[in-house]
Amino acid sequence: MAKSENIPLEEEIVSILGQCGPALISALQSKFGCTAVLHGVDAASAGAGQSKKPEMRFSTQLSKGLRVSVWRDDLTTHHGVDAVVNAANEHLNHGGGLAKALSDAGGPDIQRESDRYMKAYGKLLTGDAIITPSGNLPCKWIIHAVGPSLPYNYKKYDVDNATPQLGKAVKNILEMMKKHNLKSVAIPAISSGLFNFPLPRCADIIVKTLKQYHDHHYSGAPLEVRLVNHDDRSVREMERACREILVLGSSVSHSQPAATLMKQPPKASYSEVVSHGKGSTSMKINNVTLNLQKGHIQRQKTDAIVNTISCHLDLSSGAISKAIYEEAGKGIQKEIYKNGFSNNYGDVIETTGHKLLCSYVYHTICPNRSQVSEKIFGDIISKCLGMAQKKQLSSISFPAIGTGVLGFNKQEVAQIMMDTAVKFAQQNNGMNMDIYYVIYPADTETYRAFEDKLKSLQGATQYSSSFNSASTQGEIPVKRSRSGMLLSFVY
Repeated sequence: MAKSENIPLEEEIVSILGQCGPALISALQSKFGCTAVLHGVDAASAGAGQSKKPEMRFSTQLSKGLRVSVWRDDLTTHHGVDAVVNAANEHLNHGGGLAKALSDAGGPDIQRESDRYMKAYGKLLTGDAIITPSGNLPCKWIIHAVGPSLPYNYKKYDVDNATPQLGKAVKNILEMMKKHNLKSVAIPAISSGLFNFPLPRCADIIVKTLKQYHDHHYSGAPLEVRLVNHDDRSVREMERACREILVLGSSVSHSQPAATLMKQPPKASYSEVVSHGKGSTSMKINNVTLNLQKGHIQRQKTDAIVNTISCHLDLSSGAISKAIYEEAGKGIQKEIYKNGFSNNYGDVIETTGHKLLCSYVYHTICPNRSQVSEKIFGDIISKCLGMAQKKQLSSISFPAIGTGVLGFNKQEVAQIMMDTAVKFAQQNNGMNMDIYYVIYPADTETYRAFEDKLKSLQGATQYSSSFNSASTQGEIPVKRSRSGMLLSFVY
């Protein structure tokens, strides 16, 4: 049975939803299969300014003639292609997410044709793709591709096992086009929404599969592949993957940056909050700056660094603690034994830096994933930040705690560590502090997980900043009373 929740809306929120309501509803439906209904918000007002035109952010033509482009657009209304791709499940039951949006827009024929196929041939396998008429959609055909579905708290091996399946789905889309003599197709970020596949990896796989198809199977016949998504995060990842894989890492006969194809959107929204340079990314919240960089934790010059040790307090066990021990010298092990009155999970033991470049080392006793809740892990991070604040330290460096033998997945660690830092920053007493997340240079997957989390925090900060700015300037009437209007969620 479907669940529903009602959220009362304040006047200022109604004002904001009058500008972005339809976009919010579309994003919730497409990504999470959640139906949102605005009650009491004038439809004309809510829809004002939402007729966004399709934006082509990137386009390149590969050496044999295959054209690949990246678009920000609603796939249900996207024009100019022979077919669109639906992120389908194995039963072709289009009841949520993008599948429901396309089925609703295309009319009952889409589900009817899918049911007819299921009755004749049975369920599909992961990686399969079939083609049916598109109903009322602007294109002629809809290709139903079954991408892999991951659990919410997926592990690295889940992603590794699913990677070939996603590549197979993309390849079968291209084979379906060839079989039906189609010349153009719009493909979304398959499996990245309801199916929980990590978006950066999804973009890489899709683009790499396109390149492999071009290099080994493409005949040179006219063919255009558009990577179409309506949310900026997916669009950015697709554009990044195309530039890295098709332009920087491939032989390309003709490539055009997005600036030559369209007017660039303002860059300030990202660069003002997050800056890139030499493998470093940062974001400021109040007086606290979150910094992401590649490097070696034992060589950091911050006031304090954080280490993980076992309950036996042995620095020679574990890659991070061993590296710190070798750099700091034997004295740090002696100090741990001297100061380690307690060795329970969740404890933090402070030592001096000895031969390290830092002044202090916070040795955290972290249990395995099966032995600890997310709250306890967050408490450990919070305790380190509190100790640094108490000593009035201006900087502290964390490694990616828990991503090794402790068994936490990388996305989980990034979320807990950064969310805890955000709470700390919001409660900070005004003292300036730099928090560094130092990722081992060769561990690109962990770096991407942290970078992805930082970008999502940046997006939330943008929203909050723009709202507060508008309130300060009198653009939003801030009132304490209820508006009598509701936002309902059905999921």
